[in-house]
Amino acid sequence: MAKMNFNGCEELIDKLSRIGDEAPKITAAALYEGAKITADMLRESTSSLPEELFHPLPGAHNNGEDANPLNVLTPDDKADLLSTIYVKKFDHDTNGVSTVISFASGYSRHKSKKYPNGIPLPMIARSIESGSSSRRKHPFVRTTASKAKKPATAAMQAKLDEYINEIK
Repeated sequence: MAKMNFNGCEELIDKLSRIGDEAPKITAAALYEGAKITADMLRESTSSLPEELFHPLPGAHNNGEDANPLNVLTPDDKADLLSTIYVKKFDHDTNGVSTVISFASGYSRHKSKKYPNGIPLPMIARSIESGSSSRRKHPFVRTTASKAKKPATAAMQAKLDEYINEIK
């Protein structure tokens, strides 16, 4: 029968036992590192979205010409979206620590009869992501989430390793 010896496990077990009380703090710090990278990448992908000056929507009376859907968004809407990207306050519950990276509720500068305060910014982001009757589809949130997964995970792992190595 084969026999295996693991040396040095006592030290690791001792370190892990001391993490117990610090686990929520360590988890939140690691999650923050990943959320920061993801939010920065979302800002970058939002700022690289194509811009197009506002024009009449499809079906609108435009001197007999039917207008095409917006390519993506107006410069004003882009600036409004960029100013509202946020990382939600961390939630601690029995499942662990969680957060959300999103566009805060707010309104664009473009007002209409239906939206006298302006078009809700989360709705603009969804219409860019999925497309609409007046806007071409340009998925940028999903692609950002996919691209951010590896660097965010690596940053979180590095932060966890840093905390584990600090414990003596």
